[in-house]
Amino acid sequence: MSFLILSAITQPVSWQEALAAWAIWVVISGGAVGGLLQPVVAKLRPAVVDPPPLQYLWAPLLGAAAAGITVFVLSNAKTDDAHQLFFFSLLCGLAFPSVLTSAVDNVGRQTEKVEKQLDAIAGKAMSDDVRVVANAADDLKAAMVQNPADTMPASGQKLIEATAQKAIDNIAQTAQQLPEEAREVVEKLKEVATVAQSAGYADTAQKAAEQLRAISNAEDVANTDTGRIAAEAAERIAGI
Repeated sequence: MSFLILSAITQPVSWQEALAAWAIWVVISGGAVGGLLQPVVAKLRPAVVDPPPLQYLWAPLLGAAAAGITVFVLSNAKTDDAHQLFFFSLLCGLAFPSVLTSAVDNVGRQTEKVEKQLDAIAGKAMSDDVRVVANAADDLKAAMVQNPADTMPASGQKLIEATAQKAIDNIAQTAQQLPEEAREVVEKLKEVATVAQSAGYADTAQKAAEQLRAISNAEDVANTDTGRIAAEAAERIAGI
């Protein structure tokens, strides 16, 4: 313990490293100040109705939220200049009504876009051409990688999971309709499950495991190498 303290003293942290560690507090403070000033700025505009007194209480919180969302989520702004970071955060706080409204609208549009994309993939996966189905599986993986669950609101995650699971059901049907192509379907479902798990779509991964288990028990696949591989993959995914 004493060695760690001595090392920290003898190896001072640069101001850039210190700023990086405290960037969140710079953003919060700048946004809170901007939020606090926002009702005052609004009163300076004759066309705007004076904000109610209660707004002065929650405006700093919303200003800090707007600054954090803008800096760390929407713009990925640089945090190596304390003055620039503070005043950019202050500006975000001043504009928090439009910033937060725009952020919510953008998330909603993104969710709708991904849902439509996955719905198209599910339709594509209904093909009786295994190459088309394989492409649909690849498209499904790409969609989940590009839109991880932690970038979506809870309601959006549920919609995306439901649509992705429909696509998995359609992909798995190929193994039943074309038993000779079951091996390729199994490999694609394994890949989809791995990607879904890493992207935060646990229910989608479990749906893939469920379909792999069903394929392993299918009459034309059971007691074959493909059936064994599907069963092992299902157990591994289900145990994650």
